[in-house]
Amino acid sequence: MTITWFDIFCESDGRPVVYGMSGNDAVRQWTPANKQELIKILRQATDALDVPLIAPKDKLRPIIIVPPPVEVSIREANGRWYATVDGGSEFKVGNKVSYQGKWGLNLLGDRSAGVYTPDDYGDIFGFWAYFIAPTAQCESLGAFNCLNSYDRAKFTFGFLQYAAHVSQGDFVKYFCKLLQTEEAGSYFPDLRTDGTHIYLVSENNRRLTSNDGSDNIELMAYLNSTLAGVETKEVINAAKFIHWLAHSEVHKQIMVECGIKHFKDNMRTYARQHGLDQAPDYICCAVADIRHQGRGRIQTINNSLSQGNTWEEKYRSVVEVGCANYRERCNTLKAEIAKYRQRGILGTKRYSRAAGDFI
Repeated sequence: MTITWFDIFCESDGRPVVYGMSGNDAVRQWTPANKQELIKILRQATDALDVPLIAPKDKLRPIIIVPPPVEVSIREANGRWYATVDGGSEFKVGNKVSYQGKWGLNLLGDRSAGVYTPDDYGDIFGFWAYFIAPTAQCESLGAFNCLNSYDRAKFTFGFLQYAAHVSQGDFVKYFCKLLQTEEAGSYFPDLRTDGTHIYLVSENNRRLTSNDGSDNIELMAYLNSTLAGVETKEVINAAKFIHWLAHSEVHKQIMVECGIKHFKDNMRTYARQHGLDQAPDYICCAVADIRHQGRGRIQTINNSLSQGNTWEEKYRSVVEVGCANYRERCNTLKAEIAKYRQRGILGTKRYSRAAGDFI
């Protein structure tokens, strides 16, 4: 059931009564028993409630009510952080970890919010749903809610690890999309977006994202103010992303859509820089993963591609770029590419610079 507006009245004893317009133009009434039920109503999760028809739609004045902000409670136990949202089930936010003298949260391999499976998105995004799958496995084991807040980015989230520090990067584009949804008011009511930048409403719409190519210092500080330890704000913001993702298919689809667009846009650049016009998809997949992680410079990749006379020989060369320092990732990448070649998905297309796509 979709509720298009709400009007709230109070009975003499102070109990709220909610009137709302449903998708079939019927005005309906709820009397929530407690705050949690009221929040559930206002979030439009009303299918399980008793919702009697009471009046035609023209008998009540429609008032748009913004869903109330979520209430996040957190706790720590032996370096592990947990959260609840609006008194619901507890979930893990992450482990406190240290990296090069910096401290933050890490959540890896947690499957509670689901795992990226390209078969689930092939009907929507076609071949690209599979093209990003090897990198997703390398970055997060495919876990949608993969999190780290301990390195220079201060906040990196998602199955492709969108990093908050990059100016107009994948995280900013993803977060802007999220802030344009109806659900955003519940999780981040103090933020707004114009589709390109993110603004802090409570501070006179101060812009948090950069527009000059520099790091998003203000956004990073909003999400995670310090790397000297794990602080309350950092845990709460992480919990909001994790809970929102776990309870919203819209959120997941935005995350996947942004990832595919990111790879698709970048392939245009990679094809030009690395001479990949008409290159097999599996070579493009390897190059895209190297560039996504940043484990090889342009010239290093080009030198590896110059080795050998066949595409297979070039692949065996380029897939080894950066492996001296990232052997486990390289092994995962090779195994994933092999898996999708065996399925007859990779190894079937070539990249066309003219089309900006695989054909």
